[in-house]
Amino acid sequence: MNARYILLLLLAVCSGCPGGGDADDDTAFVPGDTGPFSVTWPDAGADASWTGDLSSGAPIDIDWADESDIACWPGTEDPNFDGNHVFYQLSQPADLDLWVRVIPERGVDVSLYAMQFAGGVQTPPDVVSCVTCEASADWDGDTNPGEREELFLSGYNAYDVLIAVAGANGADEGQYSLEAWLAEPDW
Repeated sequence: MNARYILLLLLAVCSGCPGGGDADDDTAFVPGDTGPFSVTWPDAGADASWTGDLSSGAPIDIDWADESDIACWPGTEDPNFDGNHVFYQLSQPADLDLWVRVIPERGVDVSLYAMQFAGGVQTPPDVVSCVTCEASADWDGDTNPGEREELFLSGYNAYDVLIAVAGANGADEGQYSLEAWLAEPDW
């Protein structure tokens, strides 16, 4: 069986309908990079997808996220992640990159983050350390209801990955669709 299909254990049971949004663009900025680096999204359909609602999650203490050994986002960006959090888990095989996209329904403000672990997932707020954490949010205005968020994680080694959809600006309800792709690097 192909490694890209050996994945995805759902941590939270999600329900709802796919959200709206414009998912036609096939490039994404890689958060944390200092230049205008873009990656090309895989041509194939998503390897896994879910629909969910922020109401199935809960707010969490987010003080862990700006610790230096985690560094998901700076504390000044906490408003982008202060609503309900819904978690998903997957396995990222070695030498496969991971792309993740969340598309909220119109009017729903969400942010997205994902963490790679080398030996078992730690669920926020009980995160002590991780290999990598990437986040996607409206870094400029702290609000972008209905806009998709996307991120990219390189896969040099095999990792356990935790993906979180977080309500922005206290959002505690609203539907979204979440998609994940695993593919060999194109560089």
